Amino acid sequence: MKDFSVFDSLIDSVFVIDEDRHIRYCNNAAASLCDSSVRRLSRGSMYFYEVIRINDESLFVNVRGTRGQHEPVPLTELDYQILKSGRVGKTQLLMQPFSSEDENLWVVILHDVTLEETLHVKYQGELQAKEVVIEELERAREQLEAYSKNLEQMVEERTLEVKRANLLLQATMNSLGQGFVIFGPQGVCESLYTKACEEILEGTPAGRPLWEVLRLEEDQSTSFKNWLQVAFAESLPFESLRDLAPSAYAHSQGRHIVLDYYPIRSEGGKISQLVLVATDKTAEIESQRQLEREKNRVQMVSKLIKSKEQFLGFIESTKIEIDHLRKNAQQNFSEDMSSRETSEVYRKLHTLEGEAGAFFIEELRQAARQLQHRLNEEGQLSPQDYDLLEESLEAFLASHRDLLRSLGLVGVKKVAIAQEDLEAFAQDLQAFGASSELALSFEKHFIHRPLEEMMSHLEDLAHNVAEKLGKELEPIQFQMQGVKVHPERFKNLIATLVHVFRNAVDHGIESPEEREMCGKSRAGRIEVQGEVFLQDGQSWLRLKILDDGQGINPERIRAKLEKIQGKSHWSQLSDERLIQYIFDPGFSSRDSIGEWSGRGIGLDALKAEVTQMNGRVWVESSPGQGAEMTLEVPLGLSYPTNQKVA
Repeated sequence: MKDFSVFDSLIDSVFVIDEDRHIRYCNNAAASLCDSSVRRLSRGSMYFYEVIRINDESLFVNVRGTRGQHEPVPLTELDYQILKSGRVGKTQLLMQPFSSEDENLWVVILHDVTLEETLHVKYQGELQAKEVVIEELERAREQLEAYSKNLEQMVEERTLEVKRANLLLQATMNSLGQGFVIFGPQGVCESLYTKACEEILEGTPAGRPLWEVLRLEEDQSTSFKNWLQVAFAESLPFESLRDLAPSAYAHSQGRHIVLDYYPIRSEGGKISQLVLVATDKTAEIESQRQLEREKNRVQMVSKLIKSKEQFLGFIESTKIEIDHLRKNAQQNFSEDMSSRETSEVYRKLHTLEGEAGAFFIEELRQAARQLQHRLNEEGQLSPQDYDLLEESLEAFLASHRDLLRSLGLVGVKKVAIAQEDLEAFAQDLQAFGASSELALSFEKHFIHRPLEEMMSHLEDLAHNVAEKLGKELEPIQFQMQGVKVHPERFKNLIATLVHVFRNAVDHGIESPEEREMCGKSRAGRIEVQGEVFLQDGQSWLRLKILDDGQGINPERIRAKLEKIQGKSHWSQLSDERLIQYIFDPGFSSRDSIGEWSGRGIGLDALKAEVTQMNGRVWVESSPGQGAEMTLEVPLGLSYPTNQKVA
């Protein structure tokens, strides 16, 4: 998925559409305009003309229009209708086509002028009212001789009306709750401004240069002065220049102040003045953040209640992993790391990011993500860089200490027996003459843990990814036949399974609308099957993860391999052989990096772990029906499969 986050903070509505007029991206302003959500509109299945109708049928954004398909559409004022609610209004539309390596896209910017037009009409009405008063004063002057005795009284009456009109205009502007400042070609603020400016812009703007009011740095002030000259000279359309002006005010109290600009034109149509509109978005942004925090907290509590042991194991193993990464960095920091060593560190950080996300430890997830970016840019991490992981983990534990204590995860006295002590005791049983069956039974009952229990937290991860992507997912079906495994031997493998579940949801499961079109249920299905089998006298674990999504497209894999490595023998490979390349280091079917995939290191980490355990992993797929990931690894046990594995 291409990164259009540059448009996220714009106050105007921004859409990105493809050749079929599907909406590929929209910002929050666009979603609000359409009475919908960013997630719903940006799935890639919604047509632009099914969401908002522009009254010019010749435009490319409409179902049969072609204007703007091959050339930019300059700023044009048009009527629109939101199809969901039937709401109508006016907008200024700007459309710009652009091309990337593999597709053509169009940026459509809508500036809603409905409110602006209403305010403008209201403002003009007040000005006209003032003109009426002035005309009446002129008539009074012409009748001076006839009304000389009552002149003073008449002037007082008319003056009072003008004052009342000015007071009404000022009161109307002050009631808007936004900062309005009018300034001319020299950038000096006029005396007419709203009371809200004193709080939003932290001072009285009247008579001061705007760059001083906005507290711009020297280089920013110079750029703004140049912008003023171009704007008032109108050498370019003002709508094209608006985004080049300062868009935010750095409030001393950390408020989020958004700036916008509107022209006031003379009767000849020339820009005579500009209006700065300053809007305080602090409450809106904080509400969104608080809502997200509360939602994550609820999910985290639910997760910890269901997966206490997995959480404690994750915390312990993470501390050990951080210490290992730091020591490894201390040994190799003075030398250039090999690509293999760099890839190994990258895989571990990526897996840590996924596991932290599964437990909703956002601080640690972001820290692991940040170090991946740093490693990608610098090629190496110093021992001190890993302090960020440790500090993030400690910050999470400290901020949630009361919650963890109430759930029995900290501050509870327990009798702990080290894994090594249990294993040593099992060996002692055999050394002192106990039967191998007794020693094996002890190991299975006191050391091994149910595989389904160790994987339970991955279900929450899959549902969380599905929700973020606007997809639906049924409860995951586990068919494990009571399989138990050695937790230390299998913990790293289970950690890398994070990537399999995320890929199944992100790459495999379709959107509810796409599934319905294919005759499937709206919610996707993931099934996990586990069994123990005997091979060459050794017990093995076979684990299968199946989904009923769109499957793996061999042609897409072949095209990506040709793009990366050039056209070679790829056309000669069977589809079954070709799709195994998804396990290659750095391979990703995505053209851009997203939150859940695109780096090409997830399945590489899985294969590396399976290979280290002397196992094997492969994938099978039926396009349109789903994919099946199978891995087989030795259990490290000797009990036969005809015994009860429980």
